[in-house]
Amino acid sequence: MKKIIALIALIALCLPLCACASTSLEEQSAKTQTKEEVKTKAEKEETKEEAKKDEPFVFDPPKDCFSVGYSRVDITPAVPIHTYDGAIAHKIHDPIQMTCVAMCDGANVFLLYTLDLRGIPTSFAKYSAEKLEKEFGIPSSNVFLNCSHTHTSPDTTEEPDVLKWRQLFLQQLPVAAEEALRDLTPAKAYGGTSHTEGITFVRRYLLADGTYKCNPGSGSNVVAHESEADTEMRVVRFRREGKKDVLMVNYQTHYGSVGSLYPDSVSADFVHWLREDVEKEMDCHFAYVQGAAGNLNFQSVIPGERKYPTFVDAIPALVEDIQNAVAAESELATGTIHGDMSDYEGKSWDYETNTITGSRDIYLRAVGFGDLGFVGAPYEMFDITGQQIRAASPYKMTFISAYTGGRNGYVPHAEGYEHGAYEAQWGCMVAPGSGEEFAAELLRLLGECKAKG
Repeated sequence: MKKIIALIALIALCLPLCACASTSLEEQSAKTQTKEEVKTKAEKEETKEEAKKDEPFVFDPPKDCFSVGYSRVDITPAVPIHTYDGAIAHKIHDPIQMTCVAMCDGANVFLLYTLDLRGIPTSFAKYSAEKLEKEFGIPSSNVFLNCSHTHTSPDTTEEPDVLKWRQLFLQQLPVAAEEALRDLTPAKAYGGTSHTEGITFVRRYLLADGTYKCNPGSGSNVVAHESEADTEMRVVRFRREGKKDVLMVNYQTHYGSVGSLYPDSVSADFVHWLREDVEKEMDCHFAYVQGAAGNLNFQSVIPGERKYPTFVDAIPALVEDIQNAVAAESELATGTIHGDMSDYEGKSWDYETNTITGSRDIYLRAVGFGDLGFVGAPYEMFDITGQQIRAASPYKMTFISAYTGGRNGYVPHAEGYEHGAYEAQWGCMVAPGSGEEFAAELLRLLGECKAKG
């Protein structure tokens, strides 16, 4: 009997332990099941996203708001490849990239590409814009292809290696557009300006004998620069809901220093380091828009003017100038995007005989919305022309996008033609007076955009 009682007591003691063990196993099973469910759900979502990427892209912009999207894709060529003036690069110093900023008012879109390139031929730029219009329905007037003008990028020759690289460019063009359009996010615009010191100079000089020369060597009898450089930097920051800001910087200077430091290399030059440093310091996406820089560079033969030995050394100062512009920013109105384009008939010119030899199509563009105006010109305009356009623009802030939509050489202002030097001679394809004509046409286009509301 005692043994039976002891056995019953032992069973009674074990029952709670068994119950606890059972509960623990059930809880563990539930936890395992929950983890598996979460994992399965995550995998399903990931699969959906992958499938979404494979689906044909149908543009469906955010409605009833202004939105901005950003993308950057690689267009680094295979080496060896022809670069500036027949040179051949055998190394990649840093990547060549294509950045696209998409701006949308809910229906209309403006695509602003910034390309790490010296320039692209007018016919190629026209074909590229029409390709985007056909694929996405965005008018070619609303497509800007701005080049930074680095002299260490693939050139515009008809060499087989360059033609092969162009296929990569054309393949990546819609890829960048689609990624930027997919990234469209409600945004507000803010703008500010600052001035740089000791970095950019007018490279045309008055000499002691009364003549003018571009880039005279050290020791030349230099009296002064032809004019004071436009050192204004314009910055627009798009603050986006839940995503990184998009920062667009419009500045004007010629290429930096990689061409002399690394002559056998492909490089985006100073834009590469500026982009990397700005994005690191300001946690944003960055796009550099090259402005009116036909008569500028980063060198000066006047002692003490130049503050930095190379343009790379000036990058921290440029980043600080950008930060200063952002610190002084104010909100800019956005609104309906309006674009206009003019197939302007420029006068072809022979500087040796000083005669007009025919006509040349110059594709000029303007886009405006709210307080923001943009002009695109397919040539190297002088900084004075850029200043004149900004001063007369109907928009609160105007971006000058030179080197855009083609290459048609230099277009000096009136005094530039009078003073000569190569930008006004063999580097110029259009007749004297063209600078003022084109500026008036760009302002007319801006006015048309503004009048539409």
